[in-house]
Amino acid sequence: AGLAGMLLGRAISNILTCPPFIACCPPSQGLSVDPKKLAPYWPAATAIGPQAYDLQPEDIEVMVAGEGADGGGCLRGWLFEPKGDTKAVILMAHGAGRDRRSWLRMIPFLSQAGYTCIAFDFRNHGVSDPLDKPGCSLGLVESRDFGAMCKYVRQRFSNNKIVLIGTSTGAVSCVISIATDPEVATIASCAILENPFMSIEQLSRDMVSNLIFQKLICRDCLLAYWLLYPFMVFVRFFTVMHVKRTLGPLGMERVPACVEAIKQVRQVPLMLMHGEEDRIVPLHHGVEVARVGGIEDVWLCKGSDHCQLWDTDRKEYESRVLTFIAKHIK
Repeated sequence: AGLAGMLLGRAISNILTCPPFIACCPPSQGLSVDPKKLAPYWPAATAIGPQAYDLQPEDIEVMVAGEGADGGGCLRGWLFEPKGDTKAVILMAHGAGRDRRSWLRMIPFLSQAGYTCIAFDFRNHGVSDPLDKPGCSLGLVESRDFGAMCKYVRQRFSNNKIVLIGTSTGAVSCVISIATDPEVATIASCAILENPFMSIEQLSRDMVSNLIFQKLICRDCLLAYWLLYPFMVFVRFFTVMHVKRTLGPLGMERVPACVEAIKQVRQVPLMLMHGEEDRIVPLHHGVEVARVGGIEDVWLCKGSDHCQLWDTDRKEYESRVLTFIAKHIK
């Protein structure tokens, strides 16, 4: 049981920090079009790119300074200008294993509403620079990337209000960046958090529970639950231990978890959205982050899975997002 627990814990942590669908390509190659690397819920047009949405973005590059074990690198993204005057600039951060295309299906309604949109790839994703190790640090390095992008946006659009929006790891990175970098906190007029997770440790534990009780056995079988519970605790321990060992050099002990960092985000108005049927980041993560952060503007989308709120209820999503932004950029 001990060896099995160690091996399963290692396998789960590897999936968490280096999902099989993650892709990092050189700029000369372009964004991956491998179906195995694309989100299954993305419309076919998303893989094609901005032209499929009749969008013509400007390519941008932003350098991230090195820090500790992180040697820095170049972030690459798209800048979409509205046809008329810009009401505000929206900086958009994707989730683990995805890239800037995550936002293509939402950018048209934001652009039509008069907002400049900037979507970029975190390092180790899309065509931004790779790190020394493959995979995703679940907000540790990504929060530094997000901070660098915020400062670029402020420098380029010094006369415009700036709105931040992130999904999953992107949402967590947004929170950590605001909480740990005073300059970022002064840049943001407001921020929208979509399905953030409480902490890497809690996400690891929930991943174990999901695999064992919802995938391998019947979730309603009480006998199996009590028989396997000690084993599950063992696997949880090794999963968290291996995640810490993998991400430790990147500053896991120094960077606060989202559920702790959110306590420091008092000066930036927040909205939190979470899918009630989220199988990757269970609903209780978003509920707890909202509770701890004192977030009053919360939308729990019925029937929505991970990162699929817009796809589930497009009308409600767009209405809530536009209303929230308009309220806080006056």
